[in-house]
Amino acid sequence: MGEKIYNKLVRDRTPEIIRSNGDECSIEILDDEEYIKMLDKMLDEEVAEYHADNNIEKLADIMEVIFSVARVRGCSVERLEKIRQDKVNSRGSFAKKILLKKVFHNKLYSQNEFVRMVNIQSETLHKYISENKVKPDKVVLTPNNRAKNYFYEKTIKKYADEFGWSLITDDSVKNQFMLFVLKMQMTYSYKPLLLKGFFRFADDEGKAQFSDIVDYFDKFYKKRRNNGLVAEKKGSIYSSNNCSKKQIENNILRFPFKRFYDMNFMEISCNQKYIYLNPKIYNRLSKSDIEYILTICDTKLDEYYRNV
Repeated sequence: MGEKIYNKLVRDRTPEIIRSNGDECSIEILDDEEYIKMLDKMLDEEVAEYHADNNIEKLADIMEVIFSVARVRGCSVERLEKIRQDKVNSRGSFAKKILLKKVFHNKLYSQNEFVRMVNIQSETLHKYISENKVKPDKVVLTPNNRAKNYFYEKTIKKYADEFGWSLITDDSVKNQFMLFVLKMQMTYSYKPLLLKGFFRFADDEGKAQFSDIVDYFDKFYKKRRNNGLVAEKKGSIYSSNNCSKKQIENNILRFPFKRFYDMNFMEISCNQKYIYLNPKIYNRLSKSDIEYILTICDTKLDEYYRNV
């Protein structure tokens, strides 16, 4: 007796038809998990067969497999048809033969991205939004009911022009950075120290280990305290001998780094292992540029400590 192995899902009356022809067959009733797997496989096969000869009967086979998939996933044929019709009503069918070639998106930028595109601080933008001087193009509420603001590029350019903010572009970012360093405002001594630490430990790719910069801060302020000099203003963590490395990390990220980050000058890796200078800046810096930056930092620190 000859036999042929199939191991495929078949229609319900197939065993009956086989036996009516005088043959025997071996079958197995599948559980739902295996049934769905076999249906998915059959759907692929039926579609491939339709593509092979464009036989309309194959479309009917495809529909039957789709109906079976819907039923086993808890969706009746009637509900499936309603879902299909609702989509037709809301979005149309494919009758008009429309080929979508391109979509030109007007990108929305977050409030943080807005800050990084112009030479302003995040606090300034927040103040202007709260005073209704700057209006977002879109506001999205988060699950905890906080508003996230988004802006089109043309909106950002409009406000930059209105309030005299300079746009930071790929071509101008180095000049913006150099000007920022030259005019660096100092509430504390942190900004020039961050730059000095960064350039001391930066590699050829423009990245420095965050831990090295933390150690640099720690040693700088300890040395001043040990020499009987003012380390920082009262209230600063560096005015105390009990300053931990974790406190220094948080202080750097919260204050000097945030300002450089807001201006699109610096980045930090996801694991907070490295601090980067924007490559569009770092790759344009000459040796004399870096020496000039360090000289400004030393001058700023001297001026700061004379006034503290």
